[in-house]
Amino acid sequence: MGYKVMEKAEWKTLKSTLLGGADGILYLSPNEQNIFKLLYNFYFHQGIEGKKKLLNYLMNQKQLKQIAAIPEDLIFVPHKKRIGFWMTYFKNGVKLDEWTKINKENPKKVLQMYQRISEILKILHQQYGIIISDCYYNNILIVDDEQPIFLDVDSWCIDDITSCSTSNILVAYSRRQLWNRYEQTTYLSDSENADKAALWLMYLEAGLNLPVRNFHLKKFLGYIKKREDVDPIIKKIVASISIPELPDVPYLHEVPILYKKYYK
Repeated sequence: MGYKVMEKAEWKTLKSTLLGGADGILYLSPNEQNIFKLLYNFYFHQGIEGKKKLLNYLMNQKQLKQIAAIPEDLIFVPHKKRIGFWMTYFKNGVKLDEWTKINKENPKKVLQMYQRISEILKILHQQYGIIISDCYYNNILIVDDEQPIFLDVDSWCIDDITSCSTSNILVAYSRRQLWNRYEQTTYLSDSENADKAALWLMYLEAGLNLPVRNFHLKKFLGYIKKREDVDPIIKKIVASISIPELPDVPYLHEVPILYKKYYK
């Protein structure tokens, strides 16, 4: 698939915005209906062909538009000597950690949202072969207080395309375990177990207010063990996430209801 060209005059009509967070500056269209993302120069030195393949693949998966900010048009910007893509701007979206704080007094609603996100992860894994390399709060919007939308799709993995991105919470958690570089690389590898584990850690941290980034491994497991209010199932999940290879992390939505009191 070819690229449309964005001339300098059109470029100057875009409005810069800090919505991108760690992705740097994104750009709003003049009508504020769409966002333009310019890929880093890094990709022209490493993996640009993989990025092109990934973006082209996602553009053809129109049904994913209901759950992800997939590319709508691929663009070449000559004066920047870079490529980028247009995607939908979700005006009514709130990032997952902010949404969780807003709804902290409604644990049932929070759990159901994280279960919904887990269901989407399974669909992406099994139907599309997609792995969310950077599964993190900032890359999941909750739109209109009900629909999860995944962002940062150009960091996803598919087929033989790997990613240089990793979930911030996985990085922080693995450092707390004091693993060596080989173990950490294994732990943070591009696998569906990694993004499932990242979602679990986000739920434990934001949804259950457990300090997953504050302890080294043994102290954290000891801390969890003493918490009488933590469901035994959660304790088992924590123990499984503590293994570098992440052999079999379950999908959050497939674990039996964790707190029956939420569903009275």
